[in-house]
Amino acid sequence: YAQFQNEVKDITIEQNTQIEAGPQTMETVTKLYKMGEKFRVETSMEKPQNMKTIILYDGKDAWMSTSFTGKKQLSADEAKQYQMDKNWWDFITGAAKITGSETVQGRDCYIIEIKREKEAGLFRLWLDKKNLIVIKGESQIAQGQKAGWLYSDFRKIHKDWEVPFVVEAYAGERRVSVSHVKAVAVNQNISQDLFNADKL
Repeated sequence: YAQFQNEVKDITIEQNTQIEAGPQTMETVTKLYKMGEKFRVETSMEKPQNMKTIILYDGKDAWMSTSFTGKKQLSADEAKQYQMDKNWWDFITGAAKITGSETVQGRDCYIIEIKREKEAGLFRLWLDKKNLIVIKGESQIAQGQKAGWLYSDFRKIHKDWEVPFVVEAYAGERRVSVSHVKAVAVNQNISQDLFNADKL
């Protein structure tokens, strides 16, 4: 991980997401720019109404700009919802433990169980034993219900570093969204202006 972060100065990801809201399906198009701790996420949706949202973190403060509300600075709590500079091990506490092994998506995985101090329930991760990439996650939410996500279609983007090109999110057993990565580019020398809130 440290080697990847040292070698990859910036990364750009384009993806489409289908949100399965009952009988209706909504689709969003997202473009993510990341440079160190800084990031910018641009999301567009045409149906049921035309809307564009930009979330920006400049390394110190987070901002949101939408088609309807304009630009505003996010509070610390609001910014946490969009935080992208953390890795899975940042969530590991002394209460975390390996509880078993399981094969997921054809990969032999450790199951890591994490007891969260400030939130009810447990948090589980399935990590590939070979490279410690997250393959699956599960979290207990209100009233014992579970939320989960599953990563698949891993492809190499830089040397041996892999990223999932398909991400599925679940509420219980029901899939609520699926994201397909369309393009990934690294070290494109992207502009610092992308992370400048004054230019939103």
